[in-house]
Parts: sequence; C-alpha cells; structure tokens
Amino acid sequence: MLNETDVKLGEIHGCDFYMSRNQFEYWKHTHLTLDVVSIRTRC
Repeated sequence: MLNETDVKLGEIHGCDFYMSRNQFEYWKHTHLTLDVVSIRTRC
C-alpha cells in the first residue's frame, strides 16, 4: 500500500515504481538497477 512516505522513482512499462522515503534517503546517491521479469498481471 502506498502512503505519504513513499517516493515515486519513475515508471516501468507504464507502471509506477515507488520506494519508501527511508530507503530512498539511504540509496539516493547510488545507481539503482532493477531486474524485471515478465508476468501476466496489470499494474
């Protein structure tokens, strides 16, 4: 569930991608690489 402490990092194939503010503050100076797999569901 999303709340006011989540930070939107962007979109992946039309799906919004969020991270908690605490995690974002810790990782914001790094390069984030996502490993994405195909599944049969919607955002």
